[in-house]
Amino acid sequence: MTTLLLVQLALNLALLMLAMLVLWRVAVHIKDVSFIDAVWAWGMVALAWVSVWQAGGFARLSAHGFVIAILTSLWGGRLGTHLFRRWRKLGRDPRYDRIVGGAMERKRWSFAVASLLIVFLLQGPLLWFVSLPAQVGILQGGIDLAASTAPLGVMAVIGALLALFGIAFET
Repeated sequence: MTTLLLVQLALNLALLMLAMLVLWRVAVHIKDVSFIDAVWAWGMVALAWVSVWQAGGFARLSAHGFVIAILTSLWGGRLGTHLFRRWRKLGRDPRYDRIVGGAMERKRWSFAVASLLIVFLLQGPLLWFVSLPAQVGILQGGIDLAASTAPLGVMAVIGALLALFGIAFET
Protein backbone atom coordinates (compact mmCIF):
# COMPACT_ATOMS: atom_id res chain seq x y z
CA MET A 1 0.00 0.00 0.00
CA THR A 2 1.18 3.46 -0.75
CA THR A 3 1.65 6.15 1.86
CA LEU A 4 -1.11 8.22 0.25
CA LEU A 5 -3.57 5.34 0.53
CA LEU A 6 -2.70 4.84 4.20
CA VAL A 7 -3.19 8.56 4.88
CA GLN A 8 -6.56 8.52 3.11
CA LEU A 9 -7.69 5.47 5.09
CA ALA A 10 -6.52 7.09 8.35
CA LEU A 11 -8.49 10.23 7.46
CA ASN A 12 -11.57 8.08 6.82
CA LEU A 13 -11.16 6.47 10.23
CA ALA A 14 -10.73 9.86 11.93
CA LEU A 15 -13.84 11.27 10.22
CA LEU A 16 -15.82 8.16 11.11
CA MET A 17 -14.79 8.34 14.76
CA LEU A 18 -15.72 12.03 14.88
CA ALA A 19 -19.15 11.12 13.48
CA MET A 20 -19.45 8.33 16.06
CA LEU A 21 -18.77 10.81 18.86
CA VAL A 22 -21.47 13.14 17.54
CA LEU A 23 -23.90 10.21 17.26
CA TRP A 24 -22.96 9.09 20.77
CA ARG A 25 -24.01 12.51 22.07
CA VAL A 26 -27.35 12.05 20.28
CA ALA A 27 -27.72 8.61 21.88
CA VAL A 28 -27.00 10.05 25.34
CA HIS A 29 -29.57 12.79 24.74
CA ILE A 30 -32.32 10.34 23.71
CA LYS A 31 -31.09 7.52 26.03
CA ASP A 32 -31.10 5.00 23.16
CA VAL A 33 -28.33 3.52 20.99
CA SER A 34 -30.60 1.37 18.81
CA PHE A 35 -30.13 3.57 15.74
CA ILE A 36 -26.53 2.30 15.47
CA ASP A 37 -27.73 -0.51 13.18
CA ALA A 38 -28.85 2.05 10.57
CA VAL A 39 -25.60 3.96 11.09
CA TRP A 40 -23.64 0.86 10.04
CA ALA A 41 -25.22 0.76 6.61
CA TRP A 42 -25.22 4.51 6.10
CA GLY A 43 -21.66 4.66 7.43
CA MET A 44 -20.48 2.38 4.65
CA VAL A 45 -22.14 4.67 2.14
CA ALA A 46 -20.52 7.72 3.74
CA LEU A 47 -17.08 6.09 3.72
CA ALA A 48 -17.55 5.18 0.06
CA TRP A 49 -18.39 8.77 -0.90
CA VAL A 50 -15.60 10.28 1.20
CA SER A 51 -13.32 7.88 -0.66
CA VAL A 52 -14.75 9.05 -4.01
CA TRP A 53 -13.99 12.63 -2.98
CA GLN A 54 -10.45 11.65 -1.91
CA ALA A 55 -9.90 9.83 -5.22
CA GLY A 56 -10.52 13.10 -7.06
CA GLY A 57 -14.24 12.82 -7.66
CA PHE A 58 -15.85 11.31 -10.72
CA ALA A 59 -13.26 12.87 -13.02
CA ARG A 60 -10.50 10.61 -11.63
CA LEU A 61 -12.60 7.71 -10.40
CA SER A 62 -11.95 4.36 -12.05
CA ALA A 63 -14.78 2.31 -13.53
CA HIS A 64 -14.24 -0.18 -10.71
CA GLY A 65 -14.38 2.58 -8.10
CA PHE A 66 -17.56 3.96 -9.64
CA VAL A 67 -19.26 0.55 -9.57
CA ILE A 68 -18.16 -0.02 -5.97
CA ALA A 69 -19.47 3.39 -4.87
CA ILE A 70 -22.82 2.91 -6.62
CA LEU A 71 -23.34 -0.65 -5.34
CA THR A 72 -22.35 0.37 -1.81
CA SER A 73 -24.79 3.28 -1.99
CA LEU A 74 -27.65 1.13 -3.25
CA TRP A 75 -27.05 -1.56 -0.64
CA GLY A 76 -26.31 0.72 2.31
CA GLY A 77 -28.96 3.30 1.46
CA ARG A 78 -31.68 0.67 1.24
CA LEU A 79 -30.62 -1.22 4.35
CA GLY A 80 -29.93 1.89 6.44
CA THR A 81 -33.28 3.41 5.56
CA HIS A 82 -35.07 0.14 6.36
CA LEU A 83 -33.31 -0.17 9.73
CA PHE A 84 -33.93 3.48 10.60
CA ARG A 85 -37.63 3.16 9.79
CA ARG A 86 -37.84 -0.04 11.83
CA TRP A 87 -36.20 1.72 14.79
CA ARG A 88 -38.59 4.67 14.50
CA LYS A 89 -41.58 2.31 14.34
CA LEU A 90 -40.59 -0.24 17.00
CA GLY A 91 -38.46 1.91 19.29
CA ARG A 92 -35.63 0.68 21.46
CA ASP A 93 -33.92 -2.57 20.54
CA PRO A 94 -33.95 -4.95 23.53
CA ARG A 95 -30.55 -6.35 22.48
CA TYR A 96 -28.89 -3.01 23.09
CA ASP A 97 -30.82 -2.50 26.32
CA ARG A 98 -29.34 -5.81 27.56
CA ILE A 99 -25.83 -5.05 26.30
CA VAL A 100 -25.62 -1.48 27.61
CA GLY A 101 -27.71 -2.19 30.70
CA GLY A 102 -25.55 -5.20 31.55
CA ALA A 103 -22.38 -3.12 31.33
CA MET A 104 -23.97 -0.42 33.46
CA GLU A 105 -24.89 -2.96 36.12
CA ARG A 106 -21.70 -5.03 36.12
CA LYS A 107 -19.23 -2.19 35.86
CA ARG A 108 -21.35 0.50 37.52
CA TRP A 109 -21.02 2.74 34.49
CA SER A 110 -23.41 5.49 33.53
CA PHE A 111 -25.43 5.18 30.32
CA ALA A 112 -23.09 7.71 28.68
CA VAL A 113 -19.92 5.74 29.52
CA ALA A 114 -21.44 2.34 28.69
CA SER A 115 -22.84 3.49 25.35
CA LEU A 116 -19.57 5.17 24.41
CA LEU A 117 -17.32 2.22 25.29
CA ILE A 118 -19.58 -0.71 24.42
CA VAL A 119 -21.30 0.69 21.32
CA PHE A 120 -19.79 3.72 19.60
CA LEU A 121 -16.03 3.31 20.21
CA LEU A 122 -16.33 -0.36 19.28
CA GLN A 123 -18.63 -0.04 16.27
CA GLY A 124 -16.67 2.79 14.60
CA PRO A 125 -13.41 0.90 14.03
CA LEU A 126 -15.34 -2.28 13.13
CA LEU A 127 -17.36 -0.37 10.52
CA TRP A 128 -14.18 1.13 9.09
CA PHE A 129 -12.47 -2.28 8.97
CA VAL A 130 -15.42 -4.09 7.36
CA SER A 131 -15.67 -1.41 4.67
CA LEU A 132 -11.93 -1.46 3.86
CA PRO A 133 -12.40 -3.38 0.59
CA ALA A 134 -14.80 -0.72 -0.72
CA GLN A 135 -12.58 2.13 0.46
CA VAL A 136 -9.44 0.66 -1.10
CA GLY A 137 -11.26 -0.28 -4.30
CA ILE A 138 -12.48 3.28 -4.71
CA LEU A 139 -9.25 5.00 -3.65
CA GLN A 140 -6.99 2.82 -5.82
CA GLY A 141 -8.19 4.48 -9.04
CA GLY A 142 -7.29 7.93 -7.69
CA ILE A 143 -3.76 6.76 -6.87
CA ASP A 144 -2.92 4.38 -9.72
CA LEU A 145 -3.43 5.96 -13.15
CA ALA A 146 -3.37 2.53 -14.83
CA ALA A 147 -6.17 1.36 -12.53
CA SER A 148 -8.19 4.50 -13.19
CA THR A 149 -8.34 3.84 -16.94
CA ALA A 150 -8.77 0.05 -16.84
CA PRO A 151 -12.16 -1.08 -18.17
CA LEU A 152 -14.38 -3.43 -16.22
CA GLY A 153 -13.52 -7.02 -16.92
CA VAL A 154 -15.93 -9.94 -17.24
CA MET A 155 -15.54 -10.90 -13.57
CA ALA A 156 -16.26 -7.32 -12.43
CA VAL A 157 -19.42 -7.21 -14.55
CA ILE A 158 -20.55 -10.60 -13.22
CA GLY A 159 -19.80 -9.46 -9.67
CA ALA A 160 -21.77 -6.23 -10.15
CA LEU A 161 -24.72 -8.12 -11.60
CA LEU A 162 -24.66 -10.59 -8.69
CA ALA A 163 -24.55 -7.67 -6.24
CA LEU A 164 -27.53 -6.02 -7.98
CA PHE A 165 -29.42 -9.31 -7.86
CA GLY A 166 -28.62 -9.62 -4.14
CA ILE A 167 -29.79 -6.07 -3.42
CA ALA A 168 -33.02 -6.68 -5.36
CA PHE A 169 -33.55 -10.00 -3.56
CA GLU A 170 -32.97 -8.36 -0.16
CA THR A 171 -35.45 -5.65 -1.03
